[in-house]
Amino acid sequence: MSQEEQLIKAYDDYADAIYRFCVYRVYNHELAKDLVSETFTKTWDYMVKGNEVKNTRALLYRVARNLIIDYSRKKKEQSLDQLIADQGESVVGWIDNQAECADAALAIEKLDLLSKEFREVIALRYLEGYGPKEIAEILGKPATLISVRLNRALRKLNKLVEHGPE
Repeated sequence: MSQEEQLIKAYDDYADAIYRFCVYRVYNHELAKDLVSETFTKTWDYMVKGNEVKNTRALLYRVARNLIIDYSRKKKEQSLDQLIADQGESVVGWIDNQAECADAALAIEKLDLLSKEFREVIALRYLEGYGPKEIAEILGKPATLISVRLNRALRKLNKLVEHGPE
């Protein structure tokens, strides 16, 4: 399969997931679309330079994650309230089903109180549906660390929902 075919297939397979990943992180639909476009452009540039790509999905997530980090260094992050206003029910349903929180709206409020690392693994696990090994590959961290981080993030979120901030 040529590089061009590989990237076209990757776009068909992962563009929507990369978009969801971006919009969850930047809370802005238009910016998320721009980030997805730039993610695929940078990935193409990387491939054209002759670099071998063993796992296209992991590379795409890594590029998207780096672009988001660059963006957040330039601009102040918007609040989760904007995402709720834009996405409302889907986010509420996700929290309710996946994190098993009794009050999904309260859980959404509390997500902003979690560290960036905790929010990131929760998004990849429960919004994108990746397992700890896949998340580890995307983030370039050991799978055991990701599992521990997921457990701690969910415990912290549940504690925040039940008792409020410490």
